[in-house]
Amino acid sequence: MASTFKKALENAQQEWMEIEGVVAVGQGKSDQADCIDVYIAKSSKAIKKLIPKNYQGYPVVFRESGGPFEPQS
Repeated sequence: MASTFKKALENAQQEWMEIEGVVAVGQGKSDQADCIDVYIAKSSKAIKKLIPKNYQGYPVVFRESGGPFEPQS
């Protein structure tokens, strides 16, 4: 993972994990290039309006997670 992508991913994780309904933010691939995957609990137009389609030069891809998930005890 290139250092510029790593920094963009870290920034995205810090910003977007605070948004209700975002389950995870991670590295993905889109057309063989690095992208930022945003896993959301369910398709939400509100979340998609808060997060840009491109972030620091990298495409953002929304994926439904099937969550939210609760910790098991």
